[in-house]
Amino acid sequence: MAKRFTDTTIWFDKWFMSLDPNEKLLWFFLKDWCNHGGIWDENWNLAAMFVGVRWEGLPEAFNEKMIKVSDDKWFLKKFIEIQYPNLNPANNAHKSAIAILEKYDLYSPDLGVQNPSFRESETLVEGLRDPKVGSKDKDKVMVTGKVKEKGRAKNLESITFEIRKELQERSEFQYVNVEKQYLKFVDYLKAKGKRHKDYLAAFRNWLRSSWTDKEDMAEKQAQDPAKVKIIKVCFECNKNWSLPKDINDCPDCGGSIELI
Repeated sequence: MAKRFTDTTIWFDKWFMSLDPNEKLLWFFLKDWCNHGGIWDENWNLAAMFVGVRWEGLPEAFNEKMIKVSDDKWFLKKFIEIQYPNLNPANNAHKSAIAILEKYDLYSPDLGVQNPSFRESETLVEGLRDPKVGSKDKDKVMVTGKVKEKGRAKNLESITFEIRKELQERSEFQYVNVEKQYLKFVDYLKAKGKRHKDYLAAFRNWLRSSWTDKEDMAEKQAQDPAKVKIIKVCFECNKNWSLPKDINDCPDCGGSIELI
């Protein structure tokens, strides 16, 4: 009989605590009866026989913890994190589990275990970086293994047009021409022979750099007359002002102002 790791902190999990006793028992049944890739072949008759309660379908509370990968198969999202927190294709103990995940489009060699419903935004378990780490090291890795919201962008191609578009829509980059800076970023890396562990993180830092902001802010402002400020003078109160072109009244006295 196969032995599996269990997460004892589940008893303090708000989601688990909200389940009724029968749902808790069903959850443990699913974790024990799914295959070693975390795929459960839907069988409600078998579940009823062991749990003692008959369900017509998956309880609504389970939807956030499982993904339907075919008409009668479900993937337990946390299963791999607990059993193989860092999947390694070079580890013989992991190969069969990876094969199962690949069958249902749940695994990427670069990004690890993926939620197919949120391919661009959610990484369930990151892949193992050191191929020398084997099953004997599982306990050590499990202590430090963390689920990340996003997998590392291990190459420039990972920074897709969709990702660059999302960056452009962020308020912190509103005065940065993301697409233009991406081309400069690529040229810089190639010219310098630079490599990064996470290219997306490096690109975000590039966009935040002072020279990028100044260059593109000036360009954006030139395209938007309301943001172009020029020096004007009020002859009534004799004050100079740095104001957008379309402002023609003195902010102080309300008098007419003119371009110097």
